[in-house]
Amino acid sequence: MAAIGKEGGEIIDLTPEQHKAFVAAVTPIYGEARSQYGREMLALVNL
Repeated sequence: MAAIGKEGGEIIDLTPEQHKAFVAAVTPIYGEARSQYGREMLALVNL
């Protein structure tokens, strides 16, 4: 997190409700990612 802030990035803390909505929004792209990237790459991000 420090490295991201040092480079000008912003970390946004989500409320539990916002986190739930985010997960629901991005879940459909998991299947797409699995079809585009190899297992090794996806394992790096725990998919």
